[in-house]
Amino acid sequence: LDALPIGQPWLTVLDDSRQVQGIIAVSDVVRGYRTAVRADARRLSAISANSTISELRVSAQSPLVGRTIAAAGLPEGTVVISILRADGVLFGTGSLQLQADDVLTVLARPDRAEQLRMMLEPIN
Repeated sequence: LDALPIGQPWLTVLDDSRQVQGIIAVSDVVRGYRTAVRADARRLSAISANSTISELRVSAQSPLVGRTIAAAGLPEGTVVISILRADGVLFGTGSLQLQADDVLTVLARPDRAEQLRMMLEPIN
């Protein structure tokens, strides 16, 4: 949206060679946003009313180290809200790759939070 000139409802999309790849319009951005909001609402509705917020650390022995949140196979109904990494806080997006010592803030049912804890902090 920042790239759109004021009053311009669309923008030409170029590749690295400056070849036209398509056009993106404000309506495309709005449609994508609405789709994402609906998907998030469905995910959140799958979590029961007795959800808890937990902070869980990813151990170096976790099989999830190096995987993205989307590919991690987290328990159904688990929502990663944020990740504390070093001195920064990151949003829990699906494309974010988990690293050892990340501290995840998750919203989940208590039984799912314990299942997730076992995935992130396996006992050797």
